[in-house]
Amino acid sequence: MTANHNTVRRFENWRKRLKNIGVREDRFQLRLFGAPDVKDFIEAANEAKRIVESVTKEEIEMTKQRIKQLR
Repeated sequence: MTANHNTVRRFENWRKRLKNIGVREDRFQLRLFGAPDVKDFIEAANEAKRIVESVTKEEIEMTKQRIKQLR
């Protein structure tokens, strides 16, 4: 439970930082699954694939430049 809590806290921190630099929120997601959640996992994987395929090369380059600014 502690690991999940810490993961969610770190995720929320990064989500806010990436949103502030203009990264689409759907590109950065966190989903927690247990062993019986196979169907949900497959659906999440398919959704992630759809999002990855929607990202343009220009968007990737812009994101890389803006992340460099965060360092």
